[in-house]
Amino acid sequence: MSEAEFYPPSESEWSFKELGEERRLKLEKAPSYDQIVRMVRTALKHGILNGSTRGCNRLERDQRAIIRFPVERDLYDVFFNSRTGYRAQFWRSPKQGVSANAYLVANLLAELCDMPEWPMRENWTLTREIAMPSLVCTGAKVWVNEADYRVNFIQSRRLIVPQWRQDTRNIWERCCAPLPDDCWLDLKGCFVEGREVRSSKDRSERANQIHETGWTWEAKPGVR
Repeated sequence: MSEAEFYPPSESEWSFKELGEERRLKLEKAPSYDQIVRMVRTALKHGILNGSTRGCNRLERDQRAIIRFPVERDLYDVFFNSRTGYRAQFWRSPKQGVSANAYLVANLLAELCDMPEWPMRENWTLTREIAMPSLVCTGAKVWVNEADYRVNFIQSRRLIVPQWRQDTRNIWERCCAPLPDDCWLDLKGCFVEGREVRSSKDRSERANQIHETGWTWEAKPGVR
């Protein structure tokens, strides 16, 4: 992904001043999105190799592959909260966000394809042959695991992003900068029923929501 395609927001457009000093300084020095993607890919690889990655599939009829893997807190923070991270791509434009998500998903899929096996800790009954159609669809996406950390999100400190503050939907989520003690990212595929593959949400709708609010505000936690 060419760095020339993305211009990070300025300090006035995306401020860390409500965060703690140590954390603010780390976010100010965040690497490029391309570097963040490489770091996330490495985290997925390590999670699979050390057996900490969790897998689950939703519903018995409509299968959906979800791969949940741990990341270091500093990586989580720059991935989700920095001016070069995942949400910042959507901040620039919905189109940029869709492109950035596709780039990240492609890198994670490439890592999975390099793995002869995917040992998972929990609730993983899908074969590789069934899981791949779910994960390679255009609606596949990456997001933070929020199901276990809703309280952390509510209590987390805030980014100052005027573009998001103009929107009043889901005020408790808007501009939050979560940083849980245990940090996990989710690679989420589409739903698969037989030969039919469908996304949980139209990707342009999702991109517009993150662009406008910093969140996928219509969805409930756990179904982003």
